[in-house]
Formats: sequence, C-alpha cells, structure tokens
Amino acid sequence: GPMSAPLRLGHNLLNVATGDESFGEAMDRSFNPVTQMQEDAHYWGNVGSALIQPYRQSIAEGRYGEVAGRGAFDIGLLLSGVGEVEGAAAAGEAANAARVGEAAEAARVAEGADAARAEEAAAAAERKPMGASQRNTEPLTEAEQAELRARAESMGMPGEHIEFEVGRPEARTGWGQMFGREKLYIADDVKPATAIPDAAGNYPRLSANQRVSQNGALAHELVGHREADLAGMSQTRSYAEYAAMSEEEKAAAQAVDVARDEAQASLRAAKFGPGLSNSERMVLFKDAMERLAKIGLGVDDVPGLGLHLGAR
Repeated sequence: GPMSAPLRLGHNLLNVATGDESFGEAMDRSFNPVTQMQEDAHYWGNVGSALIQPYRQSIAEGRYGEVAGRGAFDIGLLLSGVGEVEGAAAAGEAANAARVGEAAEAARVAEGADAARAEEAAAAAERKPMGASQRNTEPLTEAEQAELRARAESMGMPGEHIEFEVGRPEARTGWGQMFGREKLYIADDVKPATAIPDAAGNYPRLSANQRVSQNGALAHELVGHREADLAGMSQTRSYAEYAAMSEEEKAAAQAVDVARDEAQASLRAAKFGPGLSNSERMVLFKDAMERLAKIGLGVDDVPGLGLHLGAR
C-alpha cells in the first residue's frame, strides 16, 4: 500500500539508531527495489506457507466450516498490518519443554502431607491464571457455573478435573498440570470487569485483559494454554533450567517467559477459540499485545518468538 515505503524507512532507521544495521544498509533496504523484492519474496513465502497449511488440514479432515472463520480472522490480521502474527511466527520452530515452573517447590513444601494434598499444592503453583488485572468479583451463579462447565467440556476439558472457586476474591481462573494430573480452576474472575463511574461520572479505561469475555477466558486457558502445553509447546522453561540461574536471572527470565506464554495463549484463543465473535477475538489479540508490551516487545517481534500458532 501507499504507506509501505515510509513505514519501511522508519523501521530501518530505528534499526540504525539501535545499532542493528548501518546507515548504508538501511538506505539499501529502504530504496533499492532489488533488495526490497528479495525481502518481500522471502517474507511472503513464509507467511503464505504458514497461512495455507491450516486450511489444507481443515479441508482434508472435512471441517469445511472452519475455513470461513479462519479466513476472516487471517484477512483481518493481514489488513490491519499484523498478518505476521499468524504467518511468519508459525513458520518458525518451537520445541520448548513442558512447563514445570515453581510447582516442584510447592510439592516440597507439602512433603509432610498426604499425596493428594501434595499434588493439589503443586497444581495450584502450576496454575496459569488468566491475568492479574482486576476482573469480575461477583460470585458466579449456579446457572453460570453449569454453563461454564458445559463450555469447558466442549473444548475437551474432562469434567472431573474442573473445580469452581466461587466467592473468593483472591482466586484466579487458570489451568495447570502436575504429576500427570490436570486441573481447570474457574473463579469469579472468569467474567470480565464492569466499568464503574467515579464521583464525576467518568468511566475508567479497562485494559484488554479486563475486557476479555468469559468464553474468551476459557479459550485462553484451554485452547491457549492446555493445547499448547499438551503439545509440548509451552513458552516457559523447565524447573531445572530456572534452578541453574541466580535469583536475579531467574526473576528476569520468568517475567519474559510468562509474558510470552500468556501472549501465545491469547493469540491461540483468538485464532482457534470455538464460537467466539470477531470482537471477542480482537480483544484477545489486544490482550496478547499488551502482555508483550510489558517486556518491551511488539507485533514486529512475534515472528521470531517461535509461538505455537500454526495449527490446532
């Protein structure tokens, strides 16, 4: 489009400012049509291959209804300038070990308890909450709990491993696994926050995380975290890797890993979450971008993160 040249130039000048390339290289990449054609061919080759593969799989398995929904989402991302999230990122390789995190420490704390309580403590430490932002605090009704359970089961979560934590403001919705056992905790915060005006009648601006719908939150946990973890594609490292670091290194690494893992979950939910509206998908996409922004990353960085976005 008409904005591609100035955007390319601006991006390349930023690379010069950060020392990632020389001024001469930036000018060559910005104005040399041969260099531009080579870069574009390489980029769109990766994007095209990654975008097409999920369609081939859906058609081969007879799931034609998915093609339309997936197409609408991909087209929306491409037209908004962020097609690389699904395209180039999916073309990368990712083989991260399944997340263990601090669950082993929780198990050791519970060492004196019986095996069931030790597993429960470990599972709680391993839980991947939807977010730390303040969301709904009103207790879920029995009807809402039944609806949420049915929806979670429709996304593949075994009913016997679903647990509700109602009426506990500190509880957080999250999925986790430890010792071969998985658990989905559904708390009151599965529902989005409600904006309440202040004394002057002004409404606060809610973050994307606070606006994620309850169906989006379940998709974040089950399609985002659960499916990626079971596929061995978590973005967090093993407990042994964290244990080998100093406390300072460990804190920094975990902050980055958790942000990447949560962003991956929201992007997967936006792409593959069943029955979500376009607006629900876009809020999830924005949630992913807000999480990455906290560690200094943006859309341009997504292709190099090796996120598990190419297939469900």
